[in-house]
Amino acid sequence: MDQFRISATSRWPNYLPEFVASELGFFAAENLLVERWVASPWEAVLHDVNAGRAEAALGGIWVPAMYFQRRKYVVFAQLNGRFPMAVVTRAAHAPFTWQSLPGSVVLVPGTGGAAPYLFLAGFLREQGVDPSLITFVHDLSNDMFVELFSAGTGDALMTDALTAASLVQRGVAHWAARFNDVGGAVPNSVYYGLPELLAREDRLAWRFTRALHQAMKWVQEHPADDVASLLRTHWPEADQAVLTDVIDDFRRTGLWADSVLVSKPAYERWHHMLAVGGLLSAHVDYVDLVDVGPAQDALTSATTTSAVR
Repeated sequence: MDQFRISATSRWPNYLPEFVASELGFFAAENLLVERWVASPWEAVLHDVNAGRAEAALGGIWVPAMYFQRRKYVVFAQLNGRFPMAVVTRAAHAPFTWQSLPGSVVLVPGTGGAAPYLFLAGFLREQGVDPSLITFVHDLSNDMFVELFSAGTGDALMTDALTAASLVQRGVAHWAARFNDVGGAVPNSVYYGLPELLAREDRLAWRFTRALHQAMKWVQEHPADDVASLLRTHWPEADQAVLTDVIDDFRRTGLWADSVLVSKPAYERWHHMLAVGGLLSAHVDYVDLVDVGPAQDALTSATTTSAVR
């Protein structure tokens, strides 16, 4: 089997289809042996790819866009077509509106990258809310902010969906919004590598993307209970009932339904947020960063297979 190594920025449940592809044999069907690890610190994904220790990195598309003028990486597959984080508040709102946030203190994790704050600020602008009217604290880790928020710091917290659901279950917080539900389309988590990966004669990226697409379809069509043992294996520390609810909410809202192909309109929307946030020094065209070949092949192969059946 051919080796495909992934250096990932995290292992949150929104990456579930990748684990399913390994567990249920979708990668094996493409003659791939996939190995993955979480880089520490997260930016070491770039060092792993640059040094040839990994074929691909898994993380935010903002990273290869940010580095485009310095070093070229190629995005070839999308895993999450929506933002899988949530906002919870200390006080109950019936109903919650974004216009209630000005004047409040919002905790946004920052040590895992710039995306959470930049997306939240960009989304607020789309809702007509001026982010400058909100006090953001965004230079600490998710774990620290969860502990501080639980002890009374801040009025709202942006965090991953599983942590948010756990805080709500404990009665520490109230739901404000789940971005996989209300946040719209953005290419949140993608696979990218060096141009040499896309030039390989064994079409490694194409085979990986076909298997990933099949796993995403499978996850979208099966309730979380169907992979209960997998969930216990990869997230043993989580309350399994809460985790199951989070996975099924991801399925309901289409986190994995937007396919492995990065949407150009979604890319442009996210690119605009990044540019307004000051992260990009120049525009990066979709066609210069994204190679649609592997994803289009995966979609075509799946359509052909369905037609044959």
